[in-house]
Amino acid sequence: MHRSPSARVLLSTATIAAVLFPATAAQAATAPHEIAATAAAKTKTLSFRGMSLKIPAGWRVYRNVPNAEGDRVRVVTGTCPREMTDNIFRCDSFDLYGPKWIARAHAGEPYDARRPFHPGTGVAPCPTRLDAVLKYRSGKPSATGQRPVGRGHEARYRAYDGVCSPAGGRKVVATFTQREWHLAKQRILVVDVWDTPGLATVLRNATWR
Repeated sequence: MHRSPSARVLLSTATIAAVLFPATAAQAATAPHEIAATAAAKTKTLSFRGMSLKIPAGWRVYRNVPNAEGDRVRVVTGTCPREMTDNIFRCDSFDLYGPKWIARAHAGEPYDARRPFHPGTGVAPCPTRLDAVLKYRSGKPSATGQRPVGRGHEARYRAYDGVCSPAGGRKVVATFTQREWHLAKQRILVVDVWDTPGLATVLRNATWR
């Protein structure tokens, strides 16, 4: 996904890595800039349905998303022209969904990992081009597998390639990847259309109660 670096307030991948994996004493002599990044960056804990995630302090957590029914948390990781709209595609962000949303994940039908998450019945705006609409290259995932989400927990992972075209047109003006982590037993679905740097690591290091 292409975004202007000057428009982003998201912590860099290197900084996120420094927060999650502080340098050892042996590394300190050879990587002082990494130590400085670790000292400067801070984290906070996001809890959702028994899962706790250690995220950069600069990420903003919104639990009162309109029409979310307390079953959805939006984590804004960067720029957001309209943060509090009822659409995940308007912000640099990812979302955590609970059982109510999972039950209507495909235009009112239950979540099925063989299809991309798309709960609405109409078209959705493109993540990077609000003057274009979102489409998918095919109904099949481009990547699949099991991904760890904390010790003893695994999510069913899927990635879908998306394209954006002007309404009524076919010209591709932008591309993106929609990543999904589904924890069936815990009834949690994580959806990310921004290829959020560090998110896979954040999920891998989750803790549970």
